[in-house]
Amino acid sequence: MRVEIKRRLPVPSKKAFDYLADFRTWPMWYSGVLEIVDPDSAAWDKKGDSVRFAYKLLGRRLEGEAFLDVVEEAEYVKMHSTMPMVGEVSHEWIYEDVDEDEFTLVGIMETDEPTRVFGKLIDRMVVPKILERDLTTTFENLEETFALGVPD
Repeated sequence: MRVEIKRRLPVPSKKAFDYLADFRTWPMWYSGVLEIVDPDSAAWDKKGDSVRFAYKLLGRRLEGEAFLDVVEEAEYVKMHSTMPMVGEVSHEWIYEDVDEDEFTLVGIMETDEPTRVFGKLIDRMVVPKILERDLTTTFENLEETFALGVPD
C-alpha cells in the first residue's frame, strides 16, 4: 500500500527542511500528530534517532515512535514509524529545488503490513485511504504554513 503526493511550495528547500526536521513542529503540520511524547529524550539528526509521538486514529489516541533511517540535508529523508494496531509505515520526503525561493516536495507513505484495525480484507480497502488523507492534509497544512512564511 503506497501513497505519493508532490507539491510545489513557496519557500527555500533548506528553510523548509529545517522546519520539517524540527520534531517539535510536527503537531502543527503533520496530520493526526497530537503531541510529541517526552521531547527531552527525543533526537532527530542522524540515522537511528527516534521520536515518540501521540497520534489520533479513528477517535483514539495511540502512541507511536518514528525512527530516522536516512537523512540527506535539504534533499531526502527516509523514516519509519510504528504504532499499535497500525504496524510499520515507511515515510519518505524528497526535496527538489525549483529556484532559490521555491521547491517541490514529494511525500511517500507506504506499508506492506495489513494493520490490525479492521482485519486484512477491510484494511486493504481502508488503509490506503487513511494514508492518502493524512498525506493530503499534511501537505495542505504545509502549504498554509509556508504561504505565511516559515516560522523561525
